[in-house]
Amino acid sequence: MSSEGVYTPPSHRGSGNGSGGDGSQGVHELVVQQVKETGVTLRYPMLSENNYGVWVVKMKIFMRAQGVWPTVVCKKAVDEKMDQMALAAIVQAVPEAVVMTISEK
Repeated sequence: MSSEGVYTPPSHRGSGNGSGGDGSQGVHELVVQQVKETGVTLRYPMLSENNYGVWVVKMKIFMRAQGVWPTVVCKKAVDEKMDQMALAAIVQAVPEAVVMTISEK
């Protein structure tokens, strides 16, 4: 951890200027800060033929925690960024065979 509480990968420690040269350090900082703010790392469950009921409950809980659930149930225009975040969450949780079908919805 750096003195500011942000994880710095070992390959970037001691660079002094706060940038990893290739810009990757900033990416690492952003990810760590997001996890730190929420305190939870969400791993979306994969939908299968036998787990739809549990999958629905978990997806609703996880999407509420991320703040994107209203985007899923809203019938009016929604924020584009929230819409894309909700779609990304769903795409992570369905088999590849379903991705092409839902990506056009």
